[in-house]
Amino acid sequence: MDYLKVILAGLTSGTVVGAIGTFVFQAFFSRLLDKRMEIFRQQLQIDTKVRELTLQSQIEFRERQLGEFYGPIYALLRRGEPIYRLWLEERLAEIDDEIRRLCMETNNTIVDIIMKKSHLVVGEKIPRSFTLFLTHVAVWHGYLDKTGGGIPLSQDEFPEAYYPAGFEEEIFETTEQLKRELFELHKRYGLLSHAGA
Repeated sequence: MDYLKVILAGLTSGTVVGAIGTFVFQAFFSRLLDKRMEIFRQQLQIDTKVRELTLQSQIEFRERQLGEFYGPIYALLRRGEPIYRLWLEERLAEIDDEIRRLCMETNNTIVDIIMKKSHLVVGEKIPRSFTLFLTHVAVWHGYLDKTGGGIPLSQDEFPEAYYPAGFEEEIFETTEQLKRELFELHKRYGLLSHAGA
């Protein structure tokens, strides 16, 4: 009988020890999982916030590029297209001086934007057409101020003095591309009103 008690006591204590060990292991494992889940949740929140801030930064930068650089130059150039065409057709001969003054003011505004906001230019380099535009304005305005007329040399003789081919195209294409990119960012992340979509 004593052997039976010893065996039963051994089995019981082994079962109790096993149950306690299982309980301790489950509690430890549960805490470990809870801790890892909390770390995962925190990392997920950080990653979400980083993505949100990156998106916000992209949107804000595109808005600045459009609002402070490309958009104003785009609007000035588009405004000037019909005026320049009418001027070439000599339909504005009566107000020729005013048109030249308007062209100079427009050029000065564009130069000011390029000089002060060049950090908003798309890409890692300032396009060559921008620097050619700056040169053209300086030379053309110099001749207007000095002689009251245009450039006395032909474009072949003095190409730097003339309005650069590609300047308007660069501005128009880049502005329209930035508008598309901004629209897509707004659309992708649900930032557009239903009326604007």
